[in-house]
Amino acid sequence: MWGGQFSPYNVLQIYLSDAFFATSVVAYGIYVFANSKRVFFSLGNSHAKLAISLAIFFALISYFLSINETTTFFRLIEMLKLLVVYIFVINRLISEKNLITLLLACLLLQLVFGILQFSMQSSIGLNFLGESLIGE
Repeated sequence: MWGGQFSPYNVLQIYLSDAFFATSVVAYGIYVFANSKRVFFSLGNSHAKLAISLAIFFALISYFLSINETTTFFRLIEMLKLLVVYIFVINRLISEKNLITLLLACLLLQLVFGILQFSMQSSIGLNFLGESLIGE
């Protein structure tokens, strides 16, 4: 159907970052449950609550009006991951400095991969990580 071309919209991919993210959220949940703590999360000020509510509302509308519900569902999960990270930062469960350090490290790694792919004009051999075949 697609002539042998790779399409990320036709493949279910679970990234290593997704596994780390899910593990950290579950571990935090177990920690809270094991210590019998009552935890109250803030969503920030009223402007933040409105923005979050609107984003979730429009994402759900997009899901129900989508032609490909599976792809939209996984994009909705990505959005919910961003919401959880926001909740972690706003409630000081992770420091802003650590978050920025992690984001910069990931950005640097992706930059190196992109420069290598561009300079070689082909894949760099990371097929086991889900790298698309480029120029082959």
